[in-house]
Amino acid sequence: MGMTTGCLGGLMRDVVCNEVPLVLKQGELYVSCALAGAVAAVVATGLGLATLPALGLCALCCWSLRAGSLVFGWRLPVYKSRPPRPR
Repeated sequence: MGMTTGCLGGLMRDVVCNEVPLVLKQGELYVSCALAGAVAAVVATGLGLATLPALGLCALCCWSLRAGSLVFGWRLPVYKSRPPRPR
């Protein structure tokens, strides 16, 4: 739920500000950071970690990936289609 509300909230913010939504920019680490944080929380809880430390791990994972993408320019690879080769 946090991933969905964070991404849709950012999408609405950018639309209201009349900017290209950050979620829709190619290669941008935005949704992926939220997904990685959510997976970290689920895995940590599944391994028996208490809820509060698991959520702290989730926040740390999400924040560090997003901060790294802003500071170091980390990006996801972008799919580039190629036309089929003639036979």
